[in-house]
Amino acid sequence: MRRVLAVIACILVFVLGVFAGAAGYYTVSAPKIDESKIEMTVRPVKPITPAKVRDKIAALPSAVTLEDETAVKDARRAYNSLSDEQKAQVTNFADLEAAEAEIKNIRDRAAAQAVIDAISALPSTLTLDDEAQVKAASKAYNALTADQKLLVTNASDLEAAIEEIKRLRVEAGLPEEDEEGSELSVHFFPLGNDKAGDCVYIKAGEVDILIDGGSATTSLSTIRDYVDQYVTDGVFEYAFVTHADLDHIANFAGTTKENTSLFDFYNFGTIIDFALSDKTSAAYSRYLSKRDKEVAEDGAKHFTALQCYNNEGDGAQRRYDLNDDTYIDILYNYYYEYESSDENNYSVCFLLTHGEHKFLFTGDLEKEGEAKLVENNVLPEVDFYKAGHHGSKTSTTPALMSVVKPKICVASCVAGSVEYTQNLDNTFPTQEFINNIAPYTDRVYVPAYVTLKQEGGKYKNDEYGLLNGTIVIRSIGSDLTVECSNNSVLLKDTEWFAQYRATPSAWA
Repeated sequence: MRRVLAVIACILVFVLGVFAGAAGYYTVSAPKIDESKIEMTVRPVKPITPAKVRDKIAALPSAVTLEDETAVKDARRAYNSLSDEQKAQVTNFADLEAAEAEIKNIRDRAAAQAVIDAISALPSTLTLDDEAQVKAASKAYNALTADQKLLVTNASDLEAAIEEIKRLRVEAGLPEEDEEGSELSVHFFPLGNDKAGDCVYIKAGEVDILIDGGSATTSLSTIRDYVDQYVTDGVFEYAFVTHADLDHIANFAGTTKENTSLFDFYNFGTIIDFALSDKTSAAYSRYLSKRDKEVAEDGAKHFTALQCYNNEGDGAQRRYDLNDDTYIDILYNYYYEYESSDENNYSVCFLLTHGEHKFLFTGDLEKEGEAKLVENNVLPEVDFYKAGHHGSKTSTTPALMSVVKPKICVASCVAGSVEYTQNLDNTFPTQEFINNIAPYTDRVYVPAYVTLKQEGGKYKNDEYGLLNGTIVIRSIGSDLTVECSNNSVLLKDTEWFAQYRATPSAWA
């Protein structure tokens, strides 16, 4: 480095001399530089300390407003970066919690007030001409959180208006409106091999969404055959690529041959993927290349989840409205910004809402990531949860489950596969995953399984078969149903479970 700096310095001095001489002022000879005297100062990154976090919190105003939200979030992120021992030294942490609670209260009050105003604006005497206005107010109310709905003091006026519109329609001889609203379906289908991997299809009205492209390149024809039943125009409005592990990007990356990537067969409107990765593989490079080609040549938009969470311009949004009663909220994952020793923690996390139903997707987020997810987001109880990391022992932790309390869960795996371990308790879905989710639901489903054989003292996958087969979670109005192509037997009632897993007390 010193030698390079010396050479650059000599060149600069020489060039200055030439220009000066050309201008008629003077000439100068490049001096000799003693390279041993050249030093480069490197300023180290100052670590976050408990004292600095205390200062950030102390600097927050006693009465915060929305203008202080950035400072509050900055203080929270600084606090979250500390070790548990360091956190104990932040003696004013309660002030940060109070500031966060007030920011939430301000937002809740503002959201509720907007709905209150919409309801108040309804005419005292309604006609069918006011039906659209009543629907808009109802939609705004339904989009509120449970806490926000409690603040809507005139909700009963909205209920009365809805009933009056119904009465007027009957009086006018009009058919009853379909109160079920739009339909949403989330599809988990077997990927045609004995490897764990994610590829989830979501249909929200006319909007088509693909989450990941696993499990291996041999799954490409299986994926195409399935989604082509629904994606008749060859366009996915959204693709979520949660992280860079091969069992999630394989069929976006394709191979070195032509027409081996999903990008070769479909157009994608918006691609949302991970903000960080430590991958250096050829498959990862192909994914980046083909993703960027989709943007440059086919007009797709590309954002990282962090850009979306931060609403960073030109279409990157924290919330994506899919239709009248369906939207996706990008959640904040600490590891969008901070490095992890585990690639899984870089996963894109989001909450899908359809009417009153909530669906949580966390990719392969591990226990550290789940703890941060709980710390940094106000998570609701959810109707559906896609098991983290295929039902591994390092995800679906009590810290997350105690907050979201899922009612239905799918573990996208091949039950019992020894692809990653010879410890049968730790094959997906693991015993620990089962123990952790059991207190909240027994409605756990798995697409497929393998039988095992022993060769050379080791277990090997033998025959591949279906448990539930294709699993479709369907939301229509207040109904949430599970449809399975093979059978609807719960995981706990399968022969595979009886042979390889112990029944937790909650399922006894």
